Amino acid sequence: MTSILNFSDIACLDESAAGSLGAGMASFVRAEFPVGRGFVVTPAVFSDFLHKPDIKSAIDLFKSGAEAPDESWRAVKAVFSRTRLDWSHEMEILTAFKELDSIASVSTSARLGADHAPIYAASGRDLLDAVKHCWIKWLNSDMANLGKELPAVVVREVLESEVSLELKRKGQSFRARAVFGLPEGLRDPAVSPDIFEFRPGGELEVM
Repeated sequence: MTSILNFSDIACLDESAAGSLGAGMASFVRAEFPVGRGFVVTPAVFSDFLHKPDIKSAIDLFKSGAEAPDESWRAVKAVFSRTRLDWSHEMEILTAFKELDSIASVSTSARLGADHAPIYAASGRDLLDAVKHCWIKWLNSDMANLGKELPAVVVREVLESEVSLELKRKGQSFRARAVFGLPEGLRDPAVSPDIFEFRPGGELEVM
């Protein structure tokens, strides 16, 4: 699996590679909605990171229960913070970020969705730290799924005109409520959002 998928890539429609948020962005791009440029850091990057000896040891210690949970979790976060991604992954991520030429929002994108608030990155170092922060937040809430399925991370340029977007899974498809050009539009009771339903294959229907 590749390290990076652009929203315009057909492979980005695959939830197993891009998560529900990444696949949603790809579907909107294919439908020519103004969601902004961006890319997905695939689960393969997270998998390689987890196989680093220091990371694996810290997680194994936490799961073993040999130390107090708070103490061993602080150790996990510390080793995440100081450990670098594989060089090849870093280069691909930083090259893709440079092409955005913009501040970016960084969000976890799991197959079943993610409720974590985005992190904002203004530099390459910010971005790499934000990716690891997304991973550690997911790990904290979904440790039970560690051996089953890993999340992607969505990196999207921050537009001057905000796109309010909420994605929810519905069976094999997923549904989006969207307001374009209105900051916080989904929370404004006076605004009626557009509702779309689309499938991983890219088919989109206005509800």
